[in-house]
Amino acid sequence: MTSRDKITLALLVLMSVFLFADQRIMSAILPGISKEYNIDAKILGFIGSAFTLVGALMSMGFGWFTDRISRKKLLIIVVAVGEIPCFLTGFEFFTQSTASFILLRILTGIGIGGIYPLTFSLIGDYFSEDHRDTASAFMEWPGPSE
Repeated sequence: MTSRDKITLALLVLMSVFLFADQRIMSAILPGISKEYNIDAKILGFIGSAFTLVGALMSMGFGWFTDRISRKKLLIIVVAVGEIPCFLTGFEFFTQSTASFILLRILTGIGIGGIYPLTFSLIGDYFSEDHRDTASAFMEWPGPSE
């Protein structure tokens, strides 16, 4: 693998780590969210399900888009749509209601759903056949774990 390949892979992995980080911490913070918003277990389940369902549906849609739209432009869109709402959930102003919190989680799910098929398409674009398996293995490290 060339130095450029290693840098490209490191950036893709780092980007995925940030996009998937909130997915990993949600179970740890659910009790606090429940208390803060006075949400019962059914609503918490809906929030998690909405995030997961939207992400799954978006994965299929983005898989189609990766073959038809510039992958670099799509990457910028996916990161923006996934990270900006995720970041905003940390500020009380943007999460004053359960509905706004759910909306931000759904938008984050769109970004998460887009990153998975997109990164593997980018690996196919940027890595030689001899190095795609290694690059793909590294991309699985930060990926979904729920």
